[in-house]
Amino acid sequence: MTEQIANEEYIKRASKLSRAQAEYISYRLRSKIGRGFEDNEQFPIEEIALQLQLEEEALVEWRQRFAEVKENASKQH
Repeated sequence: MTEQIANEEYIKRASKLSRAQAEYISYRLRSKIGRGFEDNEQFPIEEIALQLQLEEEALVEWRQRFAEVKENASKQH
């Protein structure tokens, strides 16, 4: 598996997050990678930035697919 690197824009956005927001994103990241991390262990800002980037990319992809489904449904009626 290749290691991904977060875009600089997302690193800046991640560094501006409040502690609570960063912890929330860390929780989502922790749930994806399993129980390998202790609850009090901090994720580096780059990991949080990468999580933000991946979630935003997934959302964009989902919106595109949803628009296609909606368009196809409207063509059928």
